[in-house]
Amino acid sequence: MIYLVFQLNCQKVKAGWQSGYAEACKALYAGSIPASASVLVKMKIRAIILMLIFLAPPSIFSNSLSEICESPENKALAKAAGVNIDEVCSKPIPRDSEKVNLASPIKIPQRETISSSGNTINSSISPVEISSLSTNKLSSGLLPYGYDLFAGDPKTFAPTVNIPVDPDYLLGPGDSLTIQLYGKINNTYDLTIDRDGKLSFPGLGPISISGLTFKEAKELLQSRIRNQILGVESSITLGSLRSMQIFILGEAYKPGAYTISSLSTITHALIASGGVSDIGSLRNIELRRNGKLIETFDLYDLLLSGDNSKDVRLLASDVLFIPLAKTFASVDGQVLRPAIYEIKGETSVGSLIGLAGGLSPKAYPKSARVTSIDINGFLSVQDLDLTKKEDLEFRIKAGDHLEVDTIVGEKRNIVLLSGHVYFEGEFKWYKGMRISDVLPEDLIFPPKLDTNFALLVRRDPKTLEVEPIRINLKEILDDFDSPYNINLQALDSIRIFSTESKRTESIRSLIDEIKGQTKYPDLPKIVSITGPLNSAGAYPLLEGMTISDLIESAGGFRPLVINYDYALIERTDPDTGEISVSNINLKRALSKDLELNLSLGPLDHIYLFIKDENAATILQPLIGRLGPQAGSNKPAKIVSIYGTIQHAGQYPLTKNMTVTDLVIAAGGIKEETYTPNIEITRLNRSNPEEATVEKINLNLKNRGNDIILKPNDSLTLRTIPEFSSREKVNLLGEFRFPGSYQLEEGETLASLIRRTGGFTKKADVNASFFTRADLLTKEKEVINDLKARITSDLNQMELSDSSVNSELINKRRALYTAALEQLNQLQPTGRLVIPLTKILDGRTKDLTLIEGDSLIIPKKKEEVTIIGEVRKPVSVLYEPRLGLNSYLQKAGGYTDLSNKKAIYIVKANGDVIDPKRGGWLRRSKISPGDTIVVPLDISDPTLGLLPVLVQASQIIYQLSLGAAAVDSLRDD
Repeated sequence: MIYLVFQLNCQKVKAGWQSGYAEACKALYAGSIPASASVLVKMKIRAIILMLIFLAPPSIFSNSLSEICESPENKALAKAAGVNIDEVCSKPIPRDSEKVNLASPIKIPQRETISSSGNTINSSISPVEISSLSTNKLSSGLLPYGYDLFAGDPKTFAPTVNIPVDPDYLLGPGDSLTIQLYGKINNTYDLTIDRDGKLSFPGLGPISISGLTFKEAKELLQSRIRNQILGVESSITLGSLRSMQIFILGEAYKPGAYTISSLSTITHALIASGGVSDIGSLRNIELRRNGKLIETFDLYDLLLSGDNSKDVRLLASDVLFIPLAKTFASVDGQVLRPAIYEIKGETSVGSLIGLAGGLSPKAYPKSARVTSIDINGFLSVQDLDLTKKEDLEFRIKAGDHLEVDTIVGEKRNIVLLSGHVYFEGEFKWYKGMRISDVLPEDLIFPPKLDTNFALLVRRDPKTLEVEPIRINLKEILDDFDSPYNINLQALDSIRIFSTESKRTESIRSLIDEIKGQTKYPDLPKIVSITGPLNSAGAYPLLEGMTISDLIESAGGFRPLVINYDYALIERTDPDTGEISVSNINLKRALSKDLELNLSLGPLDHIYLFIKDENAATILQPLIGRLGPQAGSNKPAKIVSIYGTIQHAGQYPLTKNMTVTDLVIAAGGIKEETYTPNIEITRLNRSNPEEATVEKINLNLKNRGNDIILKPNDSLTLRTIPEFSSREKVNLLGEFRFPGSYQLEEGETLASLIRRTGGFTKKADVNASFFTRADLLTKEKEVINDLKARITSDLNQMELSDSSVNSELINKRRALYTAALEQLNQLQPTGRLVIPLTKILDGRTKDLTLIEGDSLIIPKKKEEVTIIGEVRKPVSVLYEPRLGLNSYLQKAGGYTDLSNKKAIYIVKANGDVIDPKRGGWLRRSKISPGDTIVVPLDISDPTLGLLPVLVQASQIIYQLSLGAAAVDSLRDD
């Protein structure tokens, strides 16, 4: 084995690799080791020099490399072999990538071939193939078949020796036999057949065995040993085999002479030469011996069926000739192995499909075609049905291309069930199948099943266009024999809905499909609805569909107050595409009286509204579509209304729309509307030279004066002279009768409280909370101003030189950022601190109330709150004996940023008290509901004066207390 590996690597040396070691290789490879040396000595010499040349791992041998080079014994052995070991050891060490690992199997590196790359076939092979296929198929990945077989590097080939030897193997000079004797004598001999064909056996003399088969030689030697050496038996095996030289010519990858093992066959020789070139034939490889054709080998037999019966063993001087490949045909589509194949002789479509491995499971054999070149030089196509024998026998010519189509990836004989069911899926359709046959056998559905609306989507079997059909699911569930339980067709799809599902989302694809199949001049059979429905949106227009049907399809009304006085339908003219708007009598439509219930048409759009809803805002998109329809002689059908009306704005002009209709559409008049004088502004265009504006005054109280509106009419409603609306204030919390009250002229707070019944027993009058709308606006302005100032200071910090005092800048930035975050979350309250008890007792001036005032009276509180710069802001139970410091200790004491000298108390009614003013008697005067505030200390000299933070912290504490008071009332 070592010698064989050595031979392999010495061939590399001869080819130029590590040429500095050619001397050592030459000595061993040429057999210059003295013949008198024993076998063990020869092997040791070979191992030493092999170690020196190829740097095999030292673990293979008993000595390291340096010991081998310095050993006198090794130098003598190398000298006996004709190798200068000093010169070999002085050569540079090969790179790691050039080292040979003798413990690893030898691999044949794959080279790139036409079967493994995207290259097209050389035009010298088949001009027809190139013209008909390369531009159409090779660019899409279709490659010639089989050229990557045996595609290796000839320099790396090593004969295979570790395989069983056929008993008929013919022995010759160079073959070695291993003979083991046992019995009286136990010994083992490795003997080589010499050039004379004789085997020199110790004690028996030369024995001529050349020309004998291994079986014959084995029987001969065993007979001689048994007869001439009594009491001894033998076991004979083949050792190393001889090598021989053959010639590989023609379109081989590397034509030339190759030395191979005597066991080699045609395939072994192809490996030795690196395989077939990109223009060689795989199907007509010829073996010639002494000028005669011995065998023609077809590699397709080996590749496609594993038949190696013609892979005969080679003899010395044999010639393998690989001719030029001439004819190709390709096959693509639904075959197991799409590729370009070499064909020989007359080939049929069936044979070509056989080369490609047969049809794939998804092949549609009734649809295939062959593309050929006709006699005029143009491509022609022959359609084939591969289920017919005559089409399978269709003759394939060079350059033909066969393509087999795929089955249609759609299921036909099925029915689908989806939506609000436990198990969606597909069912096999059969004749006579009804809707009930697809529904769950136990008729159990998920909760909130909508039995008023379900869809059956039916497809035309030829065009696959959809036709939606409404299913009366309630009738079917009640009685399977109901006429609503119709027969199904193949490809029918049933969709079930829940009462809460967003069904418009689930049918969006159906709506898109209906739009896509609509052809001019038809309009898409789609209707839509807007308004207070569970699932407003677009729906398919079903046969005989009415307004009430559409409302049911949309899941019915939400639990809101519906405006039955105003509803619209938008319609599209199929000829002009223009839209028109009409009124709907919604109450009649919901009665399901066919005479009153309007039938819908394509692209109809229903507009429904909630009571007191601003319809003008919802109708803006519709107004935007009506406007562009206007022309020189066709004004836009839009009217408008302004003034003392609930919802001023523009509205679509419906047929025979009157002033009263427009007032109803706009939500009705206000209390202060002056109905005897409504002004209508109308554009008069009767004179083509000049448009004039007319003013029409109308008394709305007199119904006989109601007139029909015209396009672009504008109504203006005025206010009653000297009218002032009644102002309202809110009393919330612990009042006997809380609520919203209208003010009498000049009414005060005390008089209103007395008029409304006063307080409950739980009321804490000292904790009153009074708010005024204009104060809320001012608080917003203060907060926005503080936020702007803090943001400006932060921006200046970003631009300042932070390297001067980065710690100071970071400390300031943290304070400013925290304050800004709190201001962003702050909600103004508009609180006005009032002495309510004094007002009620008459000890101070009463407060005159105005529109928007609110008074909140909370329940009595039993806690004291501590906030600000304490370790744990908290509310604790009020204890009369505790003073300020005791309450502060309950909050964990002060933080490092607290200003102990500026502590103040916010009383329940909003008064702010300095606990240190007024002597020691008042310092502990803390009452239930009070809040102790420990402010932020910004007097640190290193920080500098930061007045904006002082102001911000005060605002934050004050408004936080107010918000807490309001929140506590809500919690109650």
